[in-house]
Amino acid sequence: MSRINILKFIGSLLFIGLALLSSCAPEERIVQVPGPPRNLDYSKLTEEEVAYVERFNVTAKNIRDFPPKKTQLEKYFYIIKPKRVTDFRNAKFLLFGETHTNSAGQLWTAGTINEIIDQNDIMLFEGAQARKYEVPNIDEHMINHIFAAREFELGKLKYKPISLSKIILKFRSLFDKTKEFLSLNILNFNKVNPGQFWDLKQGEKLHPDYAKRNEEMVKTMKWAGAKTAGRVIVIAGAGHLPPVEFADFIYKNIHEPSFAQFLAFGAKKDTLNDAFYDYFAAHPSGDWGSTVSIFNFLKGKDFAILIPRNMQPKAEFKHLPDYIQF
Repeated sequence: MSRINILKFIGSLLFIGLALLSSCAPEERIVQVPGPPRNLDYSKLTEEEVAYVERFNVTAKNIRDFPPKKTQLEKYFYIIKPKRVTDFRNAKFLLFGETHTNSAGQLWTAGTINEIIDQNDIMLFEGAQARKYEVPNIDEHMINHIFAAREFELGKLKYKPISLSKIILKFRSLFDKTKEFLSLNILNFNKVNPGQFWDLKQGEKLHPDYAKRNEEMVKTMKWAGAKTAGRVIVIAGAGHLPPVEFADFIYKNIHEPSFAQFLAFGAKKDTLNDAFYDYFAAHPSGDWGSTVSIFNFLKGKDFAILIPRNMQPKAEFKHLPDYIQF
């Protein structure tokens, strides 16, 4: 490679407002639920339960109606795929990156999957031991994670995996108590079998080694790919995906003296992303290269990686290189 374009600034911050409806006393409310017109009496629900139902149903409608009319899905995502995959919808493996505290990005992901999902698809989620637990209600799982992200955005919580787990359990309890009032019929997630997890735990916590967790993701993608003729749809924190780790490395190291050494090393390789993993194999630092198992697995396969374009405030996600090749 005689000339290398290191960074390309693409994308700008996009916002999708999540509707938060005000609540009043349960006995005062008879609310029309989005979906097939019907009136439900909320008098037996607590004020907290009423607020949850309203919020859930509005979010379900936002997911169903995404993207807005006359708007292409590609407007909302960076899409990395082999040239032979002309449309990301036709990929065998679809990997969606997310920030766990970005509610709009998660809503875009949920809306995109809801639009394209098919009965033969298998969905894989982060956060629990692979192939041990199921996700019986995918709509509940995705919407409650959107709600949890919103709690962090509003400054009510500082992000920690344990904090996320606690708030999810609270919302899950509300889901179970109010299920008959929820607009589950307007989403397409019920077309598929229960979701699965791809993650790796060590005791009661997620394994601290990202590389080992990513290796577990690869094992689970292989398992799911052999199990279905449909697609394997993966949702993971963006840092688990090769293009984002690579972009993060460039963003954090481009002004370091060692970066020139990396470029010299990369000039001898076919692509810089090949060089990225080879370089850290030759110069182990312990800080980079955790996504190599995913990178190697995807080589030669029909896949697409989708990263929401609004991944702020982590500025490095704006700088996804345009020369990543698989």
